[in-house]
Amino acid sequence: MTYKYMIRIILASENKIKENAVKEWFKKSINKDLVSIKKINITDPLLPPQPINTGGILNCSDRIKFVMKTIEDIENYDYII
Repeated sequence: MTYKYMIRIILASENKIKENAVKEWFKKSINKDLVSIKKINITDPLLPPQPINTGGILNCSDRIKFVMKTIEDIENYDYII
């Protein structure tokens, strides 16, 4: 599928490796020039920086909820990662 508009992504990490992985995935599916990534730092002390084992799914869900509450213009983004 090819998108004709800018895909806007919020990446709930400031990790360069994760950013590059997201860009690579979108590059394979969508024109790289049409992807914009906003990296944010999750500052909630209850959310660990790297989800592990079975708590990972719940933790990822909590991170998405945190981002949705924190970003004022959330409706302007297509994906939260």
